[in-house]
Amino acid sequence: MDFSSIDTIIKDTKKFLNEDFSITEKGFANFVTSIDVKIEDYLVEKLSVLFPKATFVLEEKEKNFSSSYFVIDPLDGTTNFMRHIYPYGLSLAYIEDEEVIYGAIYDFQNDTLLSSYANKVYLNGREYFYRGNKSDLRHALIDLGTSPYHKDSKRLGMMEERLFMRCLDLRRSGSTAINILNVALGKLDAFLEYHLSLWDYLAGTLILKNLGLCCSTYDGQPLDNKSLNSSFIAASNEKLLKEILEIVQNVYA
Repeated sequence: MDFSSIDTIIKDTKKFLNEDFSITEKGFANFVTSIDVKIEDYLVEKLSVLFPKATFVLEEKEKNFSSSYFVIDPLDGTTNFMRHIYPYGLSLAYIEDEEVIYGAIYDFQNDTLLSSYANKVYLNGREYFYRGNKSDLRHALIDLGTSPYHKDSKRLGMMEERLFMRCLDLRRSGSTAINILNVALGKLDAFLEYHLSLWDYLAGTLILKNLGLCCSTYDGQPLDNKSLNSSFIAASNEKLLKEILEIVQNVYA
C-alpha cells in the first residue's frame, strides 16, 4: 500500500474549514461542530475505497475494532476552532493485526503534515529526522493539558506547581494532536495530560517511536491500541520522561 495516498486525502480536508458551521454540546466543555462531522465523513468515504475491509474507531460516531481499523480525530482542538484561535489539527492512525502501521497529524494552520509508516517519518512528504534539543527537565518547555472534561483542580494544581518550579516554562495550547506534533518537531520538549481518548494520541505514538522519542501512560506503561481512555506523556528523551514520571507519580499515586 502506498501510504502517501492517505497523506493526500488528509491534506484535502483543509477545504472544509472555511465553511459555515453549527455547534452541538456533547457534554460539559465538550463540543462537536458540523465541520468535525464533515471531515470525519469525508475520511471514511475516501479511506473505505482504499481499505474496503477496514473498520473505523471515530470520535463522533462508531467505534468498531477489527483486525484492521482506522482511529480518527477529525478536528482536535474543536473549542479553539469554534473561537477562531489556533491551534487545531487532525489525527489519524491505521492499525493492522494489533500494530499501528500508519500515523499522521495535520496542523491546519501551518499546512504541516507529519506522517509515519515503514519505520520512517515524513514532513509534508519528505523524510524527516528529529533534530531537537534532547533537554533535561530544567531546560524543558512543556505543555500541560488540563483535562477539561474531567477536572481535578487539586491534583492539576499540584502538577502545575511542581513542573513549573523545575522546568523552563509551561504552555497550554488546547490540542493534543498539535502538542504531539510540536514535540516531534522539537518545538516542545514534552506534553502530558491526565485524561485523553485513543483518537487524541494513537497516531502520535507511532510518529514519536519512529523518531526515537518517548511516550507512556502516567504509570510509565506502554500505550495500547484499544484503550479508549488513558493518561499520556510524550517526551523528547528517556531522561526527561523519567523526570516527569517521578513528579506525576508523586501526584497521582
